[in-house]
Amino acid sequence: MHCHRSRTGVALVGAVAIVALCSTALPAFAVDRDLEGGSSLTATGTLGLAPSRIDTREIRTPGTLTVTGTLGDASDLSDGMGARGDVINDSCTDAPVDTLNPGDTLTYAGNNHGATLDCGALGALGDTWHAFDLVVSGDVSTDKCGTVPVWGNAFIVIDAECPCSGAFIFAFDFNQVDCADGNWTVNYPGLPAGDYWAPEILDPAFGNEGEYVFNIKAAGACVDDADCDDGDACTDDVCNVDGSCSNDDVVCPKGEFCENGICVPEPVVCGPGNGDCCLEGGNGTPGCENEACCEMICADDPFCCDTSWDFICADAAQLSCEVCQPADCDPPCAKDEVC
Repeated sequence: MHCHRSRTGVALVGAVAIVALCSTALPAFAVDRDLEGGSSLTATGTLGLAPSRIDTREIRTPGTLTVTGTLGDASDLSDGMGARGDVINDSCTDAPVDTLNPGDTLTYAGNNHGATLDCGALGALGDTWHAFDLVVSGDVSTDKCGTVPVWGNAFIVIDAECPCSGAFIFAFDFNQVDCADGNWTVNYPGLPAGDYWAPEILDPAFGNEGEYVFNIKAAGACVDDADCDDGDACTDDVCNVDGSCSNDDVVCPKGEFCENGICVPEPVVCGPGNGDCCLEGGNGTPGCENEACCEMICADDPFCCDTSWDFICADAAQLSCEVCQPADCDPPCAKDEVC
């Protein structure tokens, strides 16, 4: 079984076009079910999570809901089947948008049995939805750690709009390693603060049907600049007051560029020793030996000085640079033309 990711919007699983992953592992889901006949649910949440944000529509009387919270705890929020058997988060509009602070984890108990397709652009048999309000920009991951047995498929997109826009945000990467039980983890680094809707796939062919666990995690807030080190010496790593990181490029004075964290002079590419400006097909190196011609052509086409003086640069020089014109022609002709 081969899985393919397309930059234009879908990954292909067999003959079905869906924005998803696949594997040969056998799948499934494990979760909290509906509350019936006096059963109860306890949800633990981070301090500041308003109980009203917890969707209680899946709790049918005479069930009860208890909410407790301590600072730093993950929140266990139930999304799944109601007592009547309907999928309460079958549409993105039905999914409560829960607050996600740096370092938080939102854990949902879901059930997609009987789910329909809310977002046609996903191309799946059905979908369920979980939504979050990312308070501070940063890295976010979704996973199904704790789903038993392991599910064999997962969407690799989220949406910043509901109803779905189809202009999905694709995952940077995904793996079956971060979850100790082999379930999928999907990573979205550098998400701007805002609301997002994460779909879960109904795919019985890979066992993705029934009860499941769905976790949404935000990376912890930075404390100092060292926490924001991205490994690039030519970026300024800054821990912002809101706990987010900034990694902007180092700005060097004009005529210099950053190399190994230090601003150094840019190499001189216009002047003697840099190749024939007029050579048919280009000289193959950045810039050329005639400074006036080189600067004129590169002002119009920086590629000629930044990367290579190729045939396009040479053609432009032959048409525009005096150095490339036969001396006795008036008006000037290109080097390969005859007066």
